[in-house]
Amino acid sequence: MMYHPIDEVRSSALTFTDMKATIRQLVLLILTWQARIVLVKYKPRVIGITGNVGKTSTKDAIAAVMASAFQVRANKKSLNSEFGVPLTILDRPSGWGSAASWLLTISKGMALIIFPYKYPKWLIVEIGVEYPGDMENMVRWLRFDIVVLTAMGNPPVHTEFFSSPEELYKEKAKIIVGLKKEGLVVANFDDKVIMGMVHCSNCGVITYGTHKGVGVHAENYQILYRTDEHASRVPDGMTFKVDYLGKSLPVHMPGAFGRHNIYVALAAVAVGMSQKINQVEILNALREAKRPPGRLALLRGIRGSIIVDDTYNSSPMAAKHAIESLEEIDKRNKIILVLGDMAELGEYTESAHRKLGEQAAGVADYILTVGARSIFIDEGALGVGYNRDSIYHFETSDQAKKPLENLIETGDIVLIKGSESIRMERIVKEVMAEPERAQDLLVRQEPAWLAR
Repeated sequence: MMYHPIDEVRSSALTFTDMKATIRQLVLLILTWQARIVLVKYKPRVIGITGNVGKTSTKDAIAAVMASAFQVRANKKSLNSEFGVPLTILDRPSGWGSAASWLLTISKGMALIIFPYKYPKWLIVEIGVEYPGDMENMVRWLRFDIVVLTAMGNPPVHTEFFSSPEELYKEKAKIIVGLKKEGLVVANFDDKVIMGMVHCSNCGVITYGTHKGVGVHAENYQILYRTDEHASRVPDGMTFKVDYLGKSLPVHMPGAFGRHNIYVALAAVAVGMSQKINQVEILNALREAKRPPGRLALLRGIRGSIIVDDTYNSSPMAAKHAIESLEEIDKRNKIILVLGDMAELGEYTESAHRKLGEQAAGVADYILTVGARSIFIDEGALGVGYNRDSIYHFETSDQAKKPLENLIETGDIVLIKGSESIRMERIVKEVMAEPERAQDLLVRQEPAWLAR
């Protein structure tokens, strides 16, 4: 048999890949072992949050409310994976591709085990699911005092590696297996899939939603406005009332809008009330909480426009809610939708993007789409009679920057949304009024992301 040099190259590549996978698994085992010992040593109470929509915003709101009465720790950003959860418990950042950083993380974990440390009373842990078995593996070692179930959406994201949405729902529902005896489930009553997941004999259940009779329910939602330098009314936040056990509480959330943020606040109120936190402290925490970037964040745009930055990630349900939120705003000029790919939808990729295009066609004066999958958004909009001259398609976010900049006029409302992989925050930076503040206002501004 003749030898060829390419065989050696292939063999070396496979060996290197296998070695990386082995090292990765070893690091994960060490971090998980350390996290388990830390939980046994310090005995924090744990809140676990899952769903397919709103996990990170809900986690941040709950953390703000709980921090008004307790020492707490929550996932930084969205470190919600098999690596992210142990790192949260150990209070360490991701080492990314740096061996030195991972060695430092492991040594810090050992110090946490060996030496005394003032550990938080509450851990607030967002948990994502990407593959079958992810949640099952997590609850083998992690136990919860409170489980919060946000929303699932139809079709949900992360179905790519599941045989059906129902299989994904079942995997998510396994979080309840990790609930301690007589623990508490806080569940979104308005999501039928979520309510179908709530099966536990010894736990308490608090529901939240927008229907009377629900445990914690909201009503009288309104968008708040301010007058900008162009003498125009600009969205500046939202307000609504929360009813709980016969009490009516006014919630004011500056810098946030969109009805889906109601659910974020309701979950936080339910958790806070369950721990007997003073209602004034809960309301103050929601009012003063720092809004996470890239989640329907209202930014000043060029030429007096309003940028609605929803670039953290995207899914069919989240994109639908974002567009519906624009319909609630007093319209002053054009509405421009800049929509990127929605990833990890598997067999629902084409149908979900087409449906989004149909919805966008009923709202937007212009539609700009970014990425290979988003061509189906264009086709969905055109299929319901949308003007072909008002649609622009781009392969990358960088290509969309200048065309969008040229379209924007005073008073325009521009929604920019897409999945993490399509990097739509680059477009926001191009058209925001204060690009020098990108580090503070936009997602994925860390050096490791900017280098990609």
